[in-house]
Amino acid sequence: MENNELKVTEELLQNIDAIVDLKLETENLLNEADAVIENCNEILSC
Repeated sequence: MENNELKVTEELLQNIDAIVDLKLETENLLNEADAVIENCNEILSC
């Protein structure tokens, strides 16, 4: 592989890694939001 191809491949792998991190962070935020909504629903049902 040429040096440019290696550089592009490395950048793509870094981008994929960043996307995976963002996906995990998004899932965590959605789980936290679900917990907040559940707490609000419990409070409102009292």
